[in-house]
Amino acid sequence: MKQNTIQTEAFVTGKGIHSGKPAYVKFLSAQANNGIYFIRTDLKNSPPIPALWKNVCDTGRATTLGLGEVRVRTVEHVLSAIFGLGITNLRIELNNEEVPILDGSSKVYYDILKSSGLKELPGETNCYTIQKEMVFKSPRNNSLIRISPNNEFQITYHLNYAEKFKQNLTYLFSQNTYYSQIAPARTYALLSELEYLLEKGLISGISDAEGFAVVDDFSKIDELAKKFSLNMDSFLHTNGDLTIISKEKHRFPDEMVRHKLLDIIGDFALSGYHIRGRIEAFGTGHSENIGLIKAIFG
Repeated sequence: MKQNTIQTEAFVTGKGIHSGKPAYVKFLSAQANNGIYFIRTDLKNSPPIPALWKNVCDTGRATTLGLGEVRVRTVEHVLSAIFGLGITNLRIELNNEEVPILDGSSKVYYDILKSSGLKELPGETNCYTIQKEMVFKSPRNNSLIRISPNNEFQITYHLNYAEKFKQNLTYLFSQNTYYSQIAPARTYALLSELEYLLEKGLISGISDAEGFAVVDDFSKIDELAKKFSLNMDSFLHTNGDLTIISKEKHRFPDEMVRHKLLDIIGDFALSGYHIRGRIEAFGTGHSENIGLIKAIFG
């Protein structure tokens, strides 16, 4: 597969889910072998930050890249869209610290970049074939992620929240299916987590985000409705045993696990390679995803 970039520049504006700060993002073409990289245009003499695992400096509720004191937060959704399109070289200019959350998925980023057109470049895409099984266990909980040899990039995710919500899905990555099966899956949080996350300042931009909250504690619905002045008649949606609070209905019955796959694709884009291997994850997040990448390449 040949390297490529976009034909014409594109841009998007929005707020960061964690910082709540507005940001303007511009996508520009890049030469072969330049890879994907970010530049903070609001900071004088800001260095380009390659989208590589070596530059990951934080994985708390999102993946953050950094060089020196310069940071770019919440890169996983845009990187997932970039990987889903097969883009290998791209300059991303950002005038604030965090990439906009937009609708909470990768769909908007995918649409914007695809509309810019793709341009083939000299050279082949870098591929890496896994030769042996490797495992990363979380030091924080019982979550685990492993990768084993496979001819293609395949991911299985097992999601289980306190035996209340279980979703399992295996996805064989393909540029032909990524947009329909993975890109639209939105970010989420458990309703019982929201108060803690707000207190920690981790979701300051929640009122402008799409995403959804999973109702795991119905006693907290009235509290949330009062806090954000919501009419729950139009924000509560139930599909089977799962009730969510959202501006729109479920995009998939198993949207939670599909978003976990979206995140893994975005995080593994930081390897700098198109991976050939089979990933299996049990309740993992960004910390474990990056931990496994470091175990492979570190």
